[in-house]
Amino acid sequence: MKYYKDANNHVFAYAADNSQDHLILNKVLMTQAEVDALSIIVPPTALAITMAEIQTLEASITQRRLREALLGVDNGWLAGIDAQIVVLRASLV
Repeated sequence: MKYYKDANNHVFAYAADNSQDHLILNKVLMTQAEVDALSIIVPPTALAITMAEIQTLEASITQRRLREALLGVDNGWLAGIDAQIVVLRASLV
């Protein structure tokens, strides 16, 4: 395939055998880098998103946060994080 774009950056694909060259008109041939940038990106799965959220929550539990929880001055912050993690893990089942 040969890829061209018009003045509005709309992309057009034509056969590499030159059989559609009469349709190209005033379009500009795209570079390989531009074509590569158009490749379809597969979105992350729901599982991957949920796992990333759990990892982010777990990473937010620092030594300081643990110390505050042990001293009882975290105002329930750690319990809230744990509750969020439990909900996310339950959604994985």
